[in-house]
This record gives sequence, C-alpha cells and structure tokens, in this order.
Amino acid sequence: HDATDRKEYEQLLEERVAERTSQLLAKNQELEGFTYSVSHDLRSPLRAIVSKAQITLEDEGPNVSAEGKENLERLSAAAKKMAELVDDLLQYARLGTRELRLETVDLAELARAVAADVAGERPGSEFVVRTECDTRVECDPRLVGMALHNLLDNAGKYSLPGERARAEFVCEERDGERVFCVRDAGIGFDMAYVGKLFKPFERLHREEFAGTGIGLANVKRAIERHGGRVWAESDGPGTGARFYFTLKGPQRAWLSRRASLPEERK
Repeated sequence: HDATDRKEYEQLLEERVAERTSQLLAKNQELEGFTYSVSHDLRSPLRAIVSKAQITLEDEGPNVSAEGKENLERLSAAAKKMAELVDDLLQYARLGTRELRLETVDLAELARAVAADVAGERPGSEFVVRTECDTRVECDPRLVGMALHNLLDNAGKYSLPGERARAEFVCEERDGERVFCVRDAGIGFDMAYVGKLFKPFERLHREEFAGTGIGLANVKRAIERHGGRVWAESDGPGTGARFYFTLKGPQRAWLSRRASLPEERK
C-alpha cells in the first residue's frame, strides 16, 4: 500500500514539475518575442534621428550656432548608442529562438578568421591562435563565430591604457574534455564580481569603457545553445582575463595532436 502511494505521489510530482517547466518555457518565449518586437520597432525611428541630425549638420552647418551644433552632435551620439543597444538586444532575442545549423567546423580556423576581422576593426591589435588538441567541433559557425568575435573584441576594448591589445585563443584538454579559452593582457577584474559578467546590462567598467552590457550575455547564450558552458577568471585588476568555454562535440575528435601541431599559429 505504501509503495503504491509513493508511486502515485512521485507521478503527481513529475506531472507538476513538467507543467511548471512548460509554463516557464512559454513565459520565456513570450518575453523573448516581446523583446524582439520592441527592439525591431525601435530601429527605424533611431536611424531616422541619426540621419536627420547628420543632414541638418551638413546642410545647415553655417547657420547653426555653436550650441546648436553641440546639441545635434550629442543627439546623434545618444541615438547611435541606443541603436547599438537595440541591435544587441535583437541578437540576444534571436539567440534564444534561432534554429541551430550544425556542421563540422575547425574552431582554430574560425578563430583565425574572426581574429583577422577584429584586428581590422582595432588596428594595432595582436591575436594568436595556439592549440594543443583537435579543434574540430560540431557547431553552428555563425553563433560560435559571434561568441568568438565578442570575446576577442572585448580583449581589444579592455586593454590596458597605452598598451597594445593582445590576446590568444587556445585549446587544451582537461580531464578528457576540450576546453577553449580566449585570454588577454588587459585590465582584468576582481573575481568578487565574476557573477555579474554574463548577465545582460551588467558592466564592471561602466565609466571607463563604452558598451551596451549585452556582449557577454550573448556569448553565454550562444555557448549554452550548444550544450556547453562558459566561465571567466582573472588574477585581479591589471592582470588580464581568461574566458573559457566548452562545446559538446564528437568524442572521436578529442584526441590530442600535440606532437603534430605547430607550437604557434598566427
């Protein structure tokens, strides 16, 4: 009798958990849909503001007072910043609903391509790809490429004042698991605040550096969509940062190639 009651109770509990989980997923999808709709609808008005402000400055420049020019420039800058935030929010919403298009990708090659793009955007930056394991993975290259771009771009953005931005992408094996890492020589952070890094709108260096606070949240969402995990470490301010992530992929690819791989690739 007790065994029957226990079984019925466990079944009821499972049904309640399944129901609550379904409700939570529905609410999350509703919220993501709302975020996408609002962000999408904001893009056109913001672009119109930027465009009108620039046209006014170009066409009416001689007739606009110094104070008027300053106000128009501030208006344009504020609208551009808001447009950047809207674009990041759109990307964040899409990451939750976009269908994964998996293919076999050499992550080292993808990292080199992304590093070349970021170096072009940030002249003087130095990015190195160093691998100690097989870097072939099953992933959506657009999503993982976006994550790598955000991590490498952060390395360029948060470099030490007056120093050349330097970072490297590495792959290593830990307890039979491939771990990928982007490590930089930048400003680093206090580990007491590490929990804030991957949350939307949370920024540790709000005053010193520009940004929307969505980049690392997008990285986390992209990696977790692949069943992976992401975390960050630093030895403290001024010591650089290390951003690690894993991706679930074919077990056969987890064989070390230390003997055959070059020591360093640029």
